Amino acid sequence: MQQLSGSQYRLQFGLKGWASIIIGLAIFIAVATFLAIGFFFVVLPMIVLAPVIYYFMPRKSGHVVSTPETVGTMSANGDVKGRAVIDGEYRVIEADHKEKR
Repeated sequence: MQQLSGSQYRLQFGLKGWASIIIGLAIFIAVATFLAIGFFFVVLPMIVLAPVIYYFMPRKSGHVVSTPETVGTMSANGDVKGRAVIDGEYRVIEADHKEKR
């Protein structure tokens, strides 16, 4: 029998105790292996394919620089030059708690 030094308790595993420890470790190793295989088949391909997919995605044709003269102006024939501001009427649907007071 095994006994811890300075303790009155004895560790007595026996055959069933050692068998349960081995089975518990085997289950733990099986779960860890399953998670590792899942990582390599799911996460690793995504990490590898994401940059390739990003590389082939369409890009904007160029860098658009807006100047104060071109923002929100329209030409005579109605074409929008740069960006346009769309005017409209708006109403508040839900008021904040501070506005209800």
